[in-house]
Amino acid sequence: MTAQSRVAAGLGLLTQLSEIVVRERGDGAAWYRYLLDMRTVLEMEDRPAKDRLDEAAEILDSMYKGPRNFTDFYLHRDDPHERVTANERFSALVAELSTQLHGGED
Repeated sequence: MTAQSRVAAGLGLLTQLSEIVVRERGDGAAWYRYLLDMRTVLEMEDRPAKDRLDEAAEILDSMYKGPRNFTDFYLHRDDPHERVTANERFSALVAELSTQLHGGED
């Protein structure tokens, strides 16, 4: 996968994640800003795709530092089955975003 195709995939994943996070109350707003920052970086077409991926990966990595980090964010649902399903889907999207930003063939 080329760096440019990874940028495109990352943008699509960020759209999905942003839509999910913005719907959540509480902590969602703080994490939404990080997702928007990654989107802004990936959309900078005047920079090489690899540089954009690296910078967006740094932002994603920063979300996992500190005592309160992105692992604390979860999707609340009253129904336990729905909660598990929603959070598994969310985690899969985050994992795929990480894969697109950090790895792949250039």
